Amino acid sequence: MKTIHISLIILGLLIVSCSKPEPGSIELSNLSKKVFDTLKGGDESKFELLIPDEKTFTLYRVVVEKDSGKSLGDMDNFNGEIINEYKNFRSVLGEINGATHTNYTEELAKTKATTRAVITTKFSMDGNFTKYKFDAVKLNGRWFCMGNFQLIQSSATN
Repeated sequence: MKTIHISLIILGLLIVSCSKPEPGSIELSNLSKKVFDTLKGGDESKFELLIPDEKTFTLYRVVVEKDSGKSLGDMDNFNGEIINEYKNFRSVLGEINGATHTNYTEELAKTKATTRAVITTKFSMDGNFTKYKFDAVKLNGRWFCMGNFQLIQSSATN
């Protein structure tokens, strides 16, 4: 009876701990795919899971201020800018519901305290290939989208 009770407690803890998804992504390939999926589906709430949460932003602010002496301001303004960039870029891309994520490339750069990346994502739709890029940073072992979306190329060939 005691074993069943302990098992139920552990199961309850697992359910509670798994109810909130982890922010960011462990791998850059996953971050590229997740950002693409949110651009494709337009789910802003899922995109918000890919940008720094309060705990991560606090760490990022300390790191940036230590590295560059630049102040980031508060989290709401910082994340608000990333979300606005996301919305604007999504409107530039237009309707991409039928698109397929093809691949991605990464350019890594290390500072004293962080690893940053520029992720270039390629997708196809109706025989056309499109590339865009965005910035990412690694904090606490997870990658986060930092905005700076830019359309690179759109063509009928790769």
